[in-house]
Amino acid sequence: MIDSGVVVARTGDGKVVGLSSYDGSVKWTISRQLPKLTLRGESRPVLTQGVVFIGFSDGNMAALQAENGTALWDFPISFPRGTNEIDRLSDIDTNPLLVGDYLYISSYQEVTHALDIRKQRIAWSSDVSSFHSLAYDAAYLYVTDKLGVVHQLGRTDGQKGWSQTDLQYFQVSAPISVGPYILVSEGDGGLYVLRKTDGAIVGKHSLGAKTIIGEPIVDSDMIYFLDSDGSLQSISIINKS
Repeated sequence: MIDSGVVVARTGDGKVVGLSSYDGSVKWTISRQLPKLTLRGESRPVLTQGVVFIGFSDGNMAALQAENGTALWDFPISFPRGTNEIDRLSDIDTNPLLVGDYLYISSYQEVTHALDIRKQRIAWSSDVSSFHSLAYDAAYLYVTDKLGVVHQLGRTDGQKGWSQTDLQYFQVSAPISVGPYILVSEGDGGLYVLRKTDGAIVGKHSLGAKTIIGEPIVDSDMIYFLDSDGSLQSISIINKS
């Protein structure tokens, strides 16, 4: 991520590095000790107006000054629990979602939080946990939990609108918001269209043996994505009401 002359990069060993966008020199480095066991993935930094927001594998969320890496605040949003290392996983692997003055973030074992970044406090929490990126629209968040259930949460209060359980226990992807629909894919090559009003599955597109790689790009009612064969595909979502 680039802002205010600083490039912020995340490394696989728990470090966050600030680089000069002019010559690539290292301006600062933040090191974080990794837990004994972590998920395969790292939360991507969000950089805006000279502040870096980032989640760590120890369950902490931090805000740093982009210029020098100084911590503005740093507090846990997920706590390790249980008697073995798998039960104690508390990674923040979702990319922080910044919308206005609120930062939405989810952790693997715990909850989804809305952080009021101006007041530096948790505005609300929901008992939905995820390691996928979140989707949103004007009124709601959309979250795929670790069991493959897709949830709609109110952006102002975190209350559940609906939960779509038909794809539970499949390898369900992060949700994509496209107009009045939510799209998710699953590991067997199905791309599903969910209606936002009630979460009902109203369409399916077969990708065959292929799966979606990376984050799709949405342009109006068109979705562009790279599949596991390396081909670029596009799909148009028409009104199915």
